[in-house]
Amino acid sequence: MDRNIVVVGLGDYGSILARKLTERGYDVLGVDRLEERVQELSDVVAKVVQGEATSEGLWKDLPVRDMDIAIVAFSGDIGQSVLASLLLKRTGIKKVLAKSEGELHSDLLRAIGVGVIEPNKESALRTARVLGAQLDDFMEVTESFGVARIKVERDVKDLTIRSIFEKSKCTVLILCRDDRLILEPSDGEKVKVGDTLVIAGPDEDLRALHWAGPEKAAP
Repeated sequence: MDRNIVVVGLGDYGSILARKLTERGYDVLGVDRLEERVQELSDVVAKVVQGEATSEGLWKDLPVRDMDIAIVAFSGDIGQSVLASLLLKRTGIKKVLAKSEGELHSDLLRAIGVGVIEPNKESALRTARVLGAQLDDFMEVTESFGVARIKVERDVKDLTIRSIFEKSKCTVLILCRDDRLILEPSDGEKVKVGDTLVIAGPDEDLRALHWAGPEKAAP
């Protein structure tokens, strides 16, 4: 499993990414041109370095060749983003991803063999999928199928993992209860108020799950 990650650009997006990856046990190297951003994360991330990502000399000095993944997390200047990505590719690092600002930026990144992260587009798609449904979060798998996180907030008498599938054709992958994580819960497991389910299924079926949120008051 890839465990060593370089995060280039420690603005809002990059700093959150570096923190979350560190919390999840990854060995993170953070890089930013601003000293204040470096100082801000120096006690959180394993190693943080001040440097200009578009400088070939920086990447020659840093031990990144053996890193598993590099993520270019800044995107305001397309030229600098593409150049930094290209320089990282030349170091021999296994995989390079970059945050994109739009279609042209994405096309340029793909043209040099860099994986594309489109957070604005992904956020908009997620909002569109979740809006009006009893879903806490959503991850797209295909255009019509996804994985959602759902918090059970009201009484669901006699609802089991099996009956969820029978009624909705959605499959519960994980059941979170208190501090326990139950992977692939058994068919007979009863769902309780306060449970969180990670559930996969067609979009229309996920959106139709009516028992997840708080019960609507009678008019």
